[in-house]
Amino acid sequence: MHGIDGPPIPDVVARWRAADHCAAPTTTTTGPLTTTAADCPDDRAVTPVTIAGAGHQWPGSPDRPLIQRALGLDTPSKALDATSVFWTFFAARPAP
Repeated sequence: MHGIDGPPIPDVVARWRAADHCAAPTTTTTGPLTTTAADCPDDRAVTPVTIAGAGHQWPGSPDRPLIQRALGLDTPSKALDATSVFWTFFAARPAP
């Protein structure tokens, strides 16, 4: 993963879960995907998904080797289509 300044992701997730008064999370692993889901009041949820061995890229995006090499980007993981996962998550929780 490329150097990114900021707090560790587990700390950020824990803060969101505390702010949203979430239940204890449950973790499931299927192949390279690990999902840690926590249900929260008012149909909120904090659900990070990690992909073992994936770098810092948009999972499921097209592989563009020339651009990736030129910009020093990681190859996108094909273990998950992030756009579809985001859409499903937010479609289940429409804005009030």
